[in-house]
Amino acid sequence: MRIIRLVSLFIIGLLVSHQAGASHLAGGNIAYTFVGMTPNGPAFRIVLTLFRDCSGITLGTGNQTVTARYAPGVNCSAPIPGANLSLPGRPQTGGQVEVPCQLEVTPTTCNGGTRYGIERYEYDGIFVVPSSIPDQCRKFIFSFEICCRNTAQNYVGTNGEDFYIETYLDATSAIVPYNSSPRFQRFEIPAFCVGDPAMLIFDGIEPDGDSVVYQFITAKNGPAATDTLDYTAGFGLTRPLNSSSPIIINAINGNVTFTSNSSQVVIVVIRALEYRNGILVGSIMQDVQVVTGTGGICANVRPTWRPRQFAMNCGDSVLTLTTQTAFRCASVTPAGSEFRLTDPDQIITPAFSANPINCVADTTRTVQVRLFQPFIKNGRYTLRTKTGYDGDTFMNICDRQMLEGDSVNIDVVGCFSYADAPQIVNVSVDSIDNKSLFIDWTEPPAFDYAYFKSFNLYRRNPGSPAFVPVATITDPTARAYRDANPDLDPSKNNYDYFINLSYLITPVLPNVSREAAFGGPKSNYIFNYDDAGNPEDLSMLIAWQKYSGWSDSTFKLQFSADKDPNNWIVQAIVDTTVDADNVYRMMYDKPVEEGGYRLRVYTDSLNYRSYSNWINFNVPSRVIEIANVVTPNGDNKNDTWKIDNLRFFPNTKVVIFNRWGVKVFEDGNYQNQWGADAEIGMYYYTVNIPGEPTPRQGMLTVLR
Repeated sequence: MRIIRLVSLFIIGLLVSHQAGASHLAGGNIAYTFVGMTPNGPAFRIVLTLFRDCSGITLGTGNQTVTARYAPGVNCSAPIPGANLSLPGRPQTGGQVEVPCQLEVTPTTCNGGTRYGIERYEYDGIFVVPSSIPDQCRKFIFSFEICCRNTAQNYVGTNGEDFYIETYLDATSAIVPYNSSPRFQRFEIPAFCVGDPAMLIFDGIEPDGDSVVYQFITAKNGPAATDTLDYTAGFGLTRPLNSSSPIIINAINGNVTFTSNSSQVVIVVIRALEYRNGILVGSIMQDVQVVTGTGGICANVRPTWRPRQFAMNCGDSVLTLTTQTAFRCASVTPAGSEFRLTDPDQIITPAFSANPINCVADTTRTVQVRLFQPFIKNGRYTLRTKTGYDGDTFMNICDRQMLEGDSVNIDVVGCFSYADAPQIVNVSVDSIDNKSLFIDWTEPPAFDYAYFKSFNLYRRNPGSPAFVPVATITDPTARAYRDANPDLDPSKNNYDYFINLSYLITPVLPNVSREAAFGGPKSNYIFNYDDAGNPEDLSMLIAWQKYSGWSDSTFKLQFSADKDPNNWIVQAIVDTTVDADNVYRMMYDKPVEEGGYRLRVYTDSLNYRSYSNWINFNVPSRVIEIANVVTPNGDNKNDTWKIDNLRFFPNTKVVIFNRWGVKVFEDGNYQNQWGADAEIGMYYYTVNIPGEPTPRQGMLTVLR
């Protein structure tokens, strides 16, 4: 149903008293379309559209003259060939604009009657931009002027004033492809009932895809900038008529909405400014006479809901609604877009379909609305009427609309409802495979197995704003779930989880359920180390973030050897630091024994334990092995005297004696460098390793 449109019989006295000698033009515009290139330049079809108030003198279907002149600011002396365009009338011009209400049988003024009537006239012709005119001169104004206007309440002394409209075209070579002006696609009789929401429908479009700005302008009576009509007191550029609601131009199509609060005959003029790459390339103005009043079809009653309140049971999904007066069946969209249903928590519930029933001659007083889902909450729902996909609400046969927001209250009873959702209480890395995650939750208060349907677990992956379903758990006794998705990597990423509860609103309707509010989210925490360190270091920097599952967490450290992976040994956590992001850091001393190890942290709260992921590291051998042979022959094998793993014991002192007890070498921080120049023979050594109470002694032989 289109917003309240067109009425018929209006304040004839406002019109009749000023008919003498007037053409009574009720509107018009000049449009142009680029139609192609000719040998003499680009060609444009110029279309003059006029709307005649049938209570005035005849307009005629013969030629009308549109004048072309240079646009303001263009300083050119060359005359414009064909500046006065004589446009012939199109076939069937002068036809009556559609009369709104078919129930009204009184003839219009176009057919000798008294009802308000308007005729549409169209004239067109071709204008070729002359190639003889310099390029910078090819900016034109096309205008039309004729006597006369009706008296309009919003302007002073309009009776007998000329009617003037104009259009701007930029046809310079910079505007390529050449431009076609915006269009006003529709014209409906601009006559409305006082107090009704109304719309001047133009449905403006721009065929070239350029940007368009719509604005109110002052009505003109001639081509000069000063040839404008003077507003009556109380009216102005942004208030061209009396309205109890804001007067708004739709930025998309130029349609004007308002609500008349008095009987009036006024002139409303809008202009569409067309821009391409920020440059004004064209404009078109629409001048229109608007009439508002009472009487005629204004006396018919708009549809309203009756009754406005009723009760329904939990699980019902079909509403049967009635109106006080009949409405047109065709004004109901099958998708039910004219309805907005809000539940007791003010959450919008969409309708699934709407179907008018008992239609006779396209009218009825009954419509059935099928909901997208049944009623699943106790309490008061409110069904309100709104503008549907077809651009209107419900209309009677005279296009009188039901007002937006006309409401019906529905009181629903019989639904079960959990007050709270289950709550996630723990998220932990699997202590066995280090890839899966365990999620623990508690049941909601007043948990009733008779209404249970499922627990529904969701996960949000790193970098994603959305949660995805993980599992639907139909065991009502379940309180934990292992998420073993192969794409999980808890050693590098946090994963957020939440859970909710699907429950039956009533056991007798097992297919009708709803969900309790979400419980969560909570996530795992990550354990890592500084992998930029030397793997042979005897200590490493480890870090983990504060666990978000509990407000107060006390962490413990565990390690296990690869040779006995299930034997996790607790080790004290000391000398930790915590930064502003709640990240814990500490230097960890590796075990002494050579081999591979795993390391993680965990924290406990009540009956739950949350593990981090574990990290793997190796401990190299620290066993000191002293060679007893040196073969300095250049083969890079035992060319010097080697003490293996000495790198772990800096400041080791060695002393070497020959077979006669003479000291031949001494170093307080030996680096495996002696022997390349040694003479063959037998030698004796002592090795003082820091931390060992007794020096190591032995014999070594140099061979060549």
